[in-house]
Amino acid sequence: MTRAVSRKAKQYSELTKILRDPIIQQDINAALNTPFEVIVLATMSAGKSTLINALLGRELLPSSNEACTSRVFRVEDDDMMDSFEARLEGEEHFSNWQAASVELLQDMNLSKSAGVIELRGDVPKIDNEGGKLVIYDTPGPNNSRDSSHNDITFNTLRDGNHGLILYVLNASQIGVDDDAAFLRELLKVVEFRENHKDIIFILNKADVLDEEQGESLTKAVELVKSYLVNIGFKSPAIIPISAVAALLARKTQRSEKLSRRERHILESFNQLASVDKNHMLDAALLPKNKKSQLLLSISLKPISELSPSDNNESIYDAKQLSDIEHFSGIYLVEELIQQKMITDGTPTAMANLVESLNKHGLGAFAGLFDSKSAPEKMNDKQA
Repeated sequence: MTRAVSRKAKQYSELTKILRDPIIQQDINAALNTPFEVIVLATMSAGKSTLINALLGRELLPSSNEACTSRVFRVEDDDMMDSFEARLEGEEHFSNWQAASVELLQDMNLSKSAGVIELRGDVPKIDNEGGKLVIYDTPGPNNSRDSSHNDITFNTLRDGNHGLILYVLNASQIGVDDDAAFLRELLKVVEFRENHKDIIFILNKADVLDEEQGESLTKAVELVKSYLVNIGFKSPAIIPISAVAALLARKTQRSEKLSRRERHILESFNQLASVDKNHMLDAALLPKNKKSQLLLSISLKPISELSPSDNNESIYDAKQLSDIEHFSGIYLVEELIQQKMITDGTPTAMANLVESLNKHGLGAFAGLFDSKSAPEKMNDKQA
């Protein structure tokens, strides 16, 4: 054993004893669980809440053609939970945590309180590596009945704490005035920010394009690229998806009962997936190396298992439902968030950990943790 290794082993042993202090434990746990915030933006009817429900693997957030989200929803990922809980911020304090349901969240959403609705539970396909995932669902700004929606959305943006923005576009309504106005306002917020935040454009409802009628998905993505570049976004990353396909597949995996209409829609997705499950992924517009890396990770994913239930009347097996998920494009969104958490979130969490150690007079142990990412280390060596 070298002296350096022996010295570090001794430091680890000493630190282990110190960490038994509950206050120090609390601060270090908070540092390692630094929130990695993903803010989801869209105008009305783009399918923003449906996308988030698909990420949650269940239908919880209000979603319809109305402007359902009238306040900010904050969803905190907890890998150890089996279900979701919700609470509403009041004037002086939060309400008690309750088992989350569509009905409860609709009631909270319509409450006179202007506070945030918080949810906590396991976002099943994303692990809290490099921090704790927090997803924000914001009100659509183009609601003529409530002008405060625009203020709420941009206040959430301007706080500057988010690590990733997902902007959801409706594939059947590209270039509408509301979207263009919102995108120009968004550009003003992020264009001159010192730490530029990554924006991923999600082209939702891409399944509505009729390839047999010449409505090519690849051409649609190129059209969206030109539209965004003209507004001022340089080299936009675009991922076409069908959020409803992902949501219905995941509800079926959980043995949730679907309506007759939902069963009909799911069958149409099953047929599309059986023909070409890579349809959405192939059309995604991302840097070539990054896309190849993401697709490799997706190819290694295991098939999602069906939840055991006596009431499981699904006519689909696990592979068929997994293929529908794959076809929907949701895997690419999830893998991108996961890798972003690891590459961007980990250095932040490690820096917060070192800060916490210094706070408690344990700076001598800071050398055990390196807040730099691999690319930064390589740059240091080259310099």
